[in-house]
Amino acid sequence: QIDEAVKSMRVYCHQLRKGSAPGKVEVGPQLFDYPMSRHDILLPHWQELANALNLSRGSINLSIKMLHLDQSVMDILTPCMKNKLERFHLDGNDYTSSNMGIEFAISTVQNNPTMTSFGWTHRLFHDENPCDVGTAQAQELVSTLMNNRNITNVKLSAFLDSSRCSYSFLRGLFRAESHIEELDLSYNNMATQGCTRLPDYLASDPPLRHLDLIDNKLGDADAELIARAISRNTRLQVLNFDLEEGDPMTEPGRRALKGAIWDESTLNAMANRNHSCKMLIGYLEDTNLISSHLRPKELHINESDHIFRNKSIKMHWLLSKRIRTGANAVHLIAELGGENKLERLPNVLSSIGRYCAESAREEMVALTLGEGGMFLQPMTVLFELIKNWQLPEMFERRRA
Repeated sequence: QIDEAVKSMRVYCHQLRKGSAPGKVEVGPQLFDYPMSRHDILLPHWQELANALNLSRGSINLSIKMLHLDQSVMDILTPCMKNKLERFHLDGNDYTSSNMGIEFAISTVQNNPTMTSFGWTHRLFHDENPCDVGTAQAQELVSTLMNNRNITNVKLSAFLDSSRCSYSFLRGLFRAESHIEELDLSYNNMATQGCTRLPDYLASDPPLRHLDLIDNKLGDADAELIARAISRNTRLQVLNFDLEEGDPMTEPGRRALKGAIWDESTLNAMANRNHSCKMLIGYLEDTNLISSHLRPKELHINESDHIFRNKSIKMHWLLSKRIRTGANAVHLIAELGGENKLERLPNVLSSIGRYCAESAREEMVALTLGEGGMFLQPMTVLFELIKNWQLPEMFERRRA
């Protein structure tokens, strides 16, 4: 692992000195689950890397992972990284103390006001003497990230192990005026204890596009509040829970989450769901609509980047399902107030035709079109509806 770390430093030093800034400077062993212990043999190579960073031009994406970072290493790196970094990630490193590591991260963010991405992944294992992040340092890091308006991507994974502490400080990221677009808060054992800051934040429709909440302590009450918030959110594209058996969130919570993006009770209910957020719930509650044997791909609910297409796919699916029971017209007439007037039919056909035509543009839907698939051809849907609309006016001329 030492040889691998040295090799990575040498490669990037050479590239930085040539003036050709690499897309990403990733220092540390690639295939190692446990951070390396302190080795003085690496100090000269840290100095060489710092010198190369100091001479480099352009923005740098720096990732340091699975290495021991003590005060001497941080003192070498800190002055040479000023106004150099666009992205900075510390992944699974070992520190003399975690507070020292947090202070290093804070100073680096403050010294790089144009930074757009910051990541911190704590050690995901437990040793005999774990180094806990202090609450004051945690609060200061969160405040520092929020004060840098250029940072749009934040990862704080396994940041705090205590469920009581983690939410009280991480909720500082949940502000309506937040500038964050991608937020990873996985493995924090985060429990809200009844606080509604997270769902209130989502309901405010912030710029957030991706939220990762894997392996936290969110329960059914949290799920219901988040589901209501999602129904008013138009920007969030991915919400990841990836629940496992034994998590606090049980079936009612998972059902509430799925209900925010899927409700086949009526066409109106389906139309009024969220059509922009792909929700990855996990544990027997997949939001998977199609699994095609013709392509190695699944179509998840709200998978498209186009909101109207996501909505159209859902409507097309429900209309196709109803045709198999011959009840499309009956359902639609009931949903329109029980009146099957002739003047309503053109508008109904036009709307359904638009939904089905847009849905069929999706490759995975097109692959399943037909009598044996989950989706029927648009013309089949329209013809069945006309045939069963049961309007006497449609047959009067023929009788005459």
